[in-house]
Order: sequence, then C-alpha cells, then structure tokens
Amino acid sequence: MPDGTSTWGTDTSRYQPIGTYNPEHFEIVNIEDPGWLGKWHRNRAEGRPTGFYLWVYPGHDLAADTRWAIDMIRGVGIGDPELGLWADYEEAGVEQWQMDQFRATAQHMAMKAGRYHNPHSLNHQAFADLPWWSCVYPGNNDGSFPGYGALWSSSRPWPEALWQYTSTANGPVGLDRNVVVDDAWYAAFLGGSIMKEWDEMATRDEIKEVVREVLNEGTAQGTVSWAETMRTVLGGIQNLFNVANAGEAQDREGVQRILDAVADPSVTVDVDELAQKLAGLLGMPTGGLSAANRAEITSGTTAAREALERVDRAVAEA
Repeated sequence: MPDGTSTWGTDTSRYQPIGTYNPEHFEIVNIEDPGWLGKWHRNRAEGRPTGFYLWVYPGHDLAADTRWAIDMIRGVGIGDPELGLWADYEEAGVEQWQMDQFRATAQHMAMKAGRYHNPHSLNHQAFADLPWWSCVYPGNNDGSFPGYGALWSSSRPWPEALWQYTSTANGPVGLDRNVVVDDAWYAAFLGGSIMKEWDEMATRDEIKEVVREVLNEGTAQGTVSWAETMRTVLGGIQNLFNVANAGEAQDREGVQRILDAVADPSVTVDVDELAQKLAGLLGMPTGGLSAANRAEITSGTTAAREALERVDRAVAEA
C-alpha cells in the first residue's frame, strides 16, 4: 500500500478553484463550494471518483441539511457520486443527535455516507457502521506524507477508511491531501453501498410499504389514501359513462379498457388523449364534454399520473 501503490486524493472547497491543484486519484468536494458542479463534471470526464462533504454546523437540523445536499447532488441528473456524502464535523458544539440525523437521512435516501473528524470527536462506537475519514497530522503538516507508521501510533484502535494526513487548505495555494487506508473498503465502496443492511435485497413487503408510503403522499381531492384516490378517479369516469348511457357492448368494452389502463401502474395516462377517447366512445364531439366533466377527468388523471411518477422514482431509489 505505501508509496507507489497507494491511492491518493484531495478534498477541496472554494479556496481551490479548478486549475490551481492536482486532484490526484479521487476528490471530495465541499457541497457549499460554488464550483462543486464544475469539479464533478471535470472528474467524471477524467474518470476520477468524486465525493462530497457537508459541513456540520452546531445546532443545525442535519436531517434538513442532508436532504438539501442530496437533492442538490441528484438534481444534476448524472447519478450519485462514487464516494458518496460525508458529514464533516469539526466545530465545537456539534452533538451526537445531529450525526444520528445525518446517518438516518442518508440511509433513508439510499445515499452512501461517511464521517470526517479527528480521533477525539464525539463517540466513535455510535457511528461504527459509517466509514471513518480521519484527519490527524502526526508529521510536520507541510504537505509531505509522514508514513503509515505515524498514523498507526496516533489514531488507533478505530479503523480508518481514508486519512487526511496534511491540511494547508485555507489559503491561496493550500491543499488538503488524503490517502486510502483500507484498500478493500475503497474498492467495495466504489462499487456499492457501505451500510450492510443496504446491501441486502429488500423483501417484497418492504418494497410494498415504500410504494404505499409514496402513493399516499400523493392523495388528492381530500382523500387520505391512494386506494381512495383511485376510487374517486375511476368513479368519476364511470359516472361519465352512466350519464352518457352508453349501452352498446363496444362502448362498454372501450370504457372498461380505459378504466383498466388508468388502474394499471405500468401505464402513463395522457390527460388530453384520455378526454378525446372518452368523448369518442361516448358518442360526443370533443367539445361535447362539459367544463365540469373535463375538470373532473383532468384533476383525477393528473393525480394518478403524478403518483405513478413518484412510484417510479421510489422504486428506482430503493
């Protein structure tokens, strides 16, 4: 592992704009750095793993801060960062409940996560399931690598994944330098999740519960569950059928096909197309649908479509 076979990396913030440093093999970027997106795109283009770190401010709601960071990252639309999201807690006054919120939120949102701190911060045992990115400078802290022996004597017994061995970052030419301590962890981390329970396949019941939770968030028109919303939607369409008194079997079969399509989670409903089809099947010109009927179709099917999109996102993230 030492010198020549080690995996070296940097962590950067606004103090290190692109072009002023060599990122080495990997880079972890402050999510509050105005240049974070440019650095990520640069690293993707050059095949360099990227992670992000979230500064932990004393007293902050870390559930909200973590959601904000993950939403920012995923809003780019190029997938999750290979090295995930790290909670950087250095300031006096950070409490364990904040780190508990970070871990729980990252887990809920299925984002790989880790922790950055020195050997004396909070309670290591409470976060044993999160990889530790250690910051300890047993050498001269002048940018040179002090050797692994210095780390073993200063930071044990807690196992480290990454080591920030020097830090001169807060200056015009400063740079934090890091090295991978656990090569097996690094290879596994790049390939998937770091929490054991995330690596296990979810059961059928667990998936159903997640889908049910997401669907029930999308209820509409005063309903309290997805099932009730769907009954309202389908009932409204059936009422249109009854009012029009479409008695012929062909019309009945056509309306039933539409009802089945709306109820089928694999089908995306186009509101305008559905209105056109209903008008044709019920023997009315497109303009024959009343404003109230059109509003009922639009409201119901839009709620269905939005809920189905949420299901797609939830399943993709599960």
